[in-house]
Amino acid sequence: MLGNAVISLIIATATFIWLVSIGLPYPLLLAILVGLLDLIPVIGSAVAGVLVALAALTVSVPVCLAVIGFFVAISSSKITC
Repeated sequence: MLGNAVISLIIATATFIWLVSIGLPYPLLLAILVGLLDLIPVIGSAVAGVLVALAALTVSVPVCLAVIGFFVAISSSKITC
C-alpha cells in the first residue's frame, strides 16, 4: 500500500509539472485528482487521463493531444516498472 501511495504521489507531481508547463488551468486540482484516482487499481489512471484530457480540450486540441501523449507515456512507464 505504501508503494502504491508513493507512485501516486510521483505521478501527481509529474502531472502537476506537465500541466503547469503547457498552461492548463487548475493544474494543482487536476494533479490531486490524478493522484487520488491513480490509487484505484486497473482503471484509475485511465479515468484520470480521460478527465484531464477533457479539461485540456477546453483549451485547445493540441493541448489535449499533448495531455493524452503524457498519460500514454506515464501508463507505459508504470507497466515496465
